[in-house]
Amino acid sequence: MNGKIETKGGAVADTAPVVTAEIESILSEWRTRVLNILLTVLAVVALPPMGVLFANTLPHPEQWAMALVFPLLYLLLLGLAVFRRIDVRLRGWGVILLAYIVELVGFARGGLAGTGMVYVVAIPVLTIILVGIRSGLLMAVVNVLTFTAFAALANAGLLENWLIYLDNPLAWESWLLEGFGTGMVLTLVLVLLVSFHRFQTKTLESERQASMELTRTYGLLDSYNQTLEQEVEQRTAELERAMHEAQAASRAKSTFLATMSHEIRTPMNGVIGMTSLLLDTDLTAEQREFVETIRTSGDALLTIINDILGFSKIEAGRMELENQPFDLRTCVEETLDLVTSRAAEKGLELAWLVDEQVPNSIFGDVTRLRQILVNLLNNAIKFTEEGEIVVQVSGMEYGEGSELIHFSVRDTGIGIPPDRVDRLFQPFSQVDASTTRKYGGTGLGLVISKRLAELMGGRMWLESEAGAGSTFHFTIQAQAATAPSRAYLREDQPDLRGKRVLIVDDNATNRRILTLQTQAWGMRPVETASPIEALDWIIRGDPFDVALLDMQMPDMDGLALAVEIRKERDAQTLPLAMLTSLGRQEADANDGEFAAFLTKPIKPSLLYGALMGIFADRTHLEAGHREMSRPQFDPEMARRRPLRILLAEDNAVNQKLTLRLLERLGYRADLAANGLEVLEALRRQTYDVILMDVQMPELDGLEATRAIHREMTHGRYPRIIAMTAGAMKEDRDACLAAGMDDYISKPIRVNELVEALKRCRPIT
Repeated sequence: MNGKIETKGGAVADTAPVVTAEIESILSEWRTRVLNILLTVLAVVALPPMGVLFANTLPHPEQWAMALVFPLLYLLLLGLAVFRRIDVRLRGWGVILLAYIVELVGFARGGLAGTGMVYVVAIPVLTIILVGIRSGLLMAVVNVLTFTAFAALANAGLLENWLIYLDNPLAWESWLLEGFGTGMVLTLVLVLLVSFHRFQTKTLESERQASMELTRTYGLLDSYNQTLEQEVEQRTAELERAMHEAQAASRAKSTFLATMSHEIRTPMNGVIGMTSLLLDTDLTAEQREFVETIRTSGDALLTIINDILGFSKIEAGRMELENQPFDLRTCVEETLDLVTSRAAEKGLELAWLVDEQVPNSIFGDVTRLRQILVNLLNNAIKFTEEGEIVVQVSGMEYGEGSELIHFSVRDTGIGIPPDRVDRLFQPFSQVDASTTRKYGGTGLGLVISKRLAELMGGRMWLESEAGAGSTFHFTIQAQAATAPSRAYLREDQPDLRGKRVLIVDDNATNRRILTLQTQAWGMRPVETASPIEALDWIIRGDPFDVALLDMQMPDMDGLALAVEIRKERDAQTLPLAMLTSLGRQEADANDGEFAAFLTKPIKPSLLYGALMGIFADRTHLEAGHREMSRPQFDPEMARRRPLRILLAEDNAVNQKLTLRLLERLGYRADLAANGLEVLEALRRQTYDVILMDVQMPELDGLEATRAIHREMTHGRYPRIIAMTAGAMKEDRDACLAAGMDDYISKPIRVNELVEALKRCRPIT
């Protein structure tokens, strides 16, 4: 510490005087406390010796004059002890003076045998403590001179009449010898005391300097802190402003996307809906091909719109997941149903396998899980020209009551080079430009799927090799839900246990899945990829209770194999079940060669039902056969469920489409072009159902619904079904909050319209 600090203007100021004054103030306070204690102790300690002194001098009147000196000194001591407002230096000098008088009396009365020698050492020490070093050294010199003077007086014999100790030495040599020893002690004590005093002073100065530096540092830190707080406030304000602008931009983007979605979905509703009606008419093969192309293109455009909307919601953090119980195996089955026709068109094998430890039902968002699986399956079909696509599901415990469910979608497609894998999960990006041109797509499907998996508490990754295929993996976290046990999931199957089943399929994955499934029911499967080998087993008499035959096999197809088997065994001895891909059912379902037809991918529930039917002597059971190309209209629905329907729609194409859809179901509906016409129609007559468009002129569907609830206070409201091109969850919530009872998203799907009408009841 150099005793210098830098001022605000940059000048250097010497702080030594300030520090010395502060140190002196500290020392003065300390000396005051020491002096007060010392005076109090002396006032108490001096009383007994004074009593003894008076008792000894009473018999000797000649000593009374000398004895009176001590009471006077004691009164002075009491005064110094009581009057504490006197300056500490003056009080200190008073104590030193009293001690010096006592020293003089001690030398005069006691000589070398008295207490004077003690005061020679004590007074300088006391002076250093109570006054200072210089005063202490001065008193040391005074005491040495005083001692020398009394030594001279004693040597001259002038103290003989004063001394009270008869054996007191008076020789000069004795006094000098005693004084030399006392002087050595005094010198040593003074050196130590002075050194200690200076050490303490320096320590105090150092502490004070450190305190001042610390204060200065705190001042600088406070200044910097204030500056930093101002900058933080400024930056915070800028960030808040930027955040508000970003939120406004996000809202504007969401509004724009919602508006564009509505505007695009409205004509799309007409395109897709009219193609549904057109496909239900008698068409030539060429006309049907043209219409199906229109329908496929419309569905593709709708998929792109949905992808863009989904991606924007995820980017804006507005994607909300439901948490409802659902059957996991049914979810996988329904997802495969959506892509089965496309896989069959390319001649691809579809298969799936769910491990036994996977819960039957879980809590989660079944729609978003199905969306992930559909995206991955569509990609697999798109990039696979031959081979198979396999979905596998496994599970493991992931904490208290939680399951980590692992999904994988494996294909035998073109594969992806390792150095290009990282581009897959980037928006609007594919592996390379040539892939985009050949296969098409926005590049959003995988991005959305990955984000959805992460929202469900999992992750997504890829294993791939160029030319050898790819396997997409993803996980989700879910809690198991209670659900009734299904018959085909029970291991104990008395009707199937011990039955020998022959499995003939050239696809190893399908054989493995069928083997595992039948083994789980207690059956005894025997599998082969060769129809010739299977036929040899039958010819030599190997016992089998049922045979599962694949339709498409290289050496001999399923039909030819069935014909050869029937030459050896009849239908009662060996029932046959045909495994066929959708669209490849060349055999008539009523052909007596087969007891059941099963559509790939094989569903355990349908396989179970087919086997149970076979062994219960129910023949000609067809399972899994569906008519996929034509929408199903039930013209008798209106007769079974009569409803008075009012259609509220402003778009002419949508009016025509919806009225025609209702006609195919047997209904005749009245028409309103806006919300005001809806209210007027309700005042004229009663309706059971209102199919309400949301965006209409003059009075939109939401306001019209609110007005209906205000006017119809008797409680007999028609059931209001929203029909809107708004596809976001917020659109559905807004409709339900306004008082609507159900919701159909445009473009209208026939099955969705039918299900919504089934939930309606006539107003009695």
